Amino acid sequence: MKNSSEQESVAELQEYNMDHSVCTPLELKAWYSFGVAAEGFSAMAVSVFFPLILQSLAANEAFKSDNHKIKCNTTDAYKCDVNIGGKYIDTSALVLYATTISVFIQFILFSILGSVADYGPNRKKFLMFFGVSTGLVGFCMIFVVNTSMYLMAFLIYIVSNTFFGASFVFYYAWVPILARYSPEVLEAETKSTDLAEKHLVSERVSNEISSKGFFYGYMTGVAQIILSSVFVLYIGSGTAWNLPEVYPMQMCVAAVCVWEVAVLLGFTGRHLKSRPGPPLPAGKNYIVFSIQNLAKTLSEARQQPELFKFLIAWFLYSDAFCTVVSIAILFAQAELGASNIILLASAVIVPLGAGIGNILWVRFQNHYQLSTIRILIMQACLYLVMPVYGLLGFFTPIGLRTASELLPLAVYHGLLLGATQSSCRVLFSELLPPGHEAEFFGLYEITDKGSAWVGPLMVALITQFTGNMRYSFVFIGILFFFPIFIFSNIDVAKGKKEAKAYSDKTKALKLS
Repeated sequence: MKNSSEQESVAELQEYNMDHSVCTPLELKAWYSFGVAAEGFSAMAVSVFFPLILQSLAANEAFKSDNHKIKCNTTDAYKCDVNIGGKYIDTSALVLYATTISVFIQFILFSILGSVADYGPNRKKFLMFFGVSTGLVGFCMIFVVNTSMYLMAFLIYIVSNTFFGASFVFYYAWVPILARYSPEVLEAETKSTDLAEKHLVSERVSNEISSKGFFYGYMTGVAQIILSSVFVLYIGSGTAWNLPEVYPMQMCVAAVCVWEVAVLLGFTGRHLKSRPGPPLPAGKNYIVFSIQNLAKTLSEARQQPELFKFLIAWFLYSDAFCTVVSIAILFAQAELGASNIILLASAVIVPLGAGIGNILWVRFQNHYQLSTIRILIMQACLYLVMPVYGLLGFFTPIGLRTASELLPLAVYHGLLLGATQSSCRVLFSELLPPGHEAEFFGLYEITDKGSAWVGPLMVALITQFTGNMRYSFVFIGILFFFPIFIFSNIDVAKGKKEAKAYSDKTKALKLS
């Protein structure tokens, strides 16, 4: 027999005509396919090719930092400034400023539209819109045929990266829904009366779905990076055709965008269920309601102390590892003078390691029966090692002093990156009130984007004013240190009870 709470939940679903059918293998494949379609844009375009393209285009129009009358020499490690509106800006800092702008726009966009995905069939519509738009805008890199068009390239990067980030707030929102309606979780709900056992099953299924989704995405990203790297190394410089030196990379960005649009329109859109939520309240428009709902969600999150503690830690932690991703390729190129072969090899290793790391961490967790929060603390501690190592470069012969150190660090970073992202999503899913997934995942992304522009901006300013990006490792180390302390003080069991109490309260208010 179902208890009264379960009966109310079923009645509410039927009242709003929500889809609470069992999650099928085809629906899971359709959700996985979004990662297969989009992850290459992140792993290949955003993380590797765009920074190299933008820095190269700008550097070819730039001058040496110590003498603005001498053109920039990009054949070795260099420090160059480009003149924009009469102000000289370091080329590496300029790329980070562009990242800051795109992420800040994502933050504003999420604030306006994030919670709308909870109402009606809009979750899927927004997922498809932002995913397809990412590909269409990114494809325009093919039209940047001269280094003097570098500002156009920066604009394409900002807009396409904004759309890409926006699409993932809706992508993440499916994880708790797919887990909740999976056969294993539904069976546990009907057969078990032990709340702890139900939570254990739910957490395991969420881990599996999240890890597999990002494994497939990262493996696709690896394949695209390998193919693109071979293409770039084979073609060489675009100057032979009176095109920018990095034009082969621009062609690869356009190709991965074509892939994204083709998969989304050909498979994801056709087989992913809409899983609609309740209708928008009468008399409300989407933008105003979304802002009001965000303010309400922030207020309610503060009434769930464990969830709120996680959000504070996530605010800092996500900024830390996102900043590492943002500066890695720029540091390697400008500070270490790394060759394209080393840069592209590192680009292959990171997503490959991320995919493998996802699987290894899940197996490690299951083998030793460790909680997600304990795994996350371990990963954060291991991540703190990276900026500390970089700071050794001020005093010792090691510490990112040579390009040869990049490949081992790429392995280390990759094994942590995908796994820690997955751990954060799973832990947050476990702390969510049922029925409010997109609303709170919107807050999750807003918290992420609310801080993710801070790291690149601070590194850009540090680089601009010191002329040495290595000083930014101090800032990154601080960002990694504080989340470890906060994660250590989160009580997950208590947080789950708070989430259920919040869900029960909102249901009672709707029925009153």
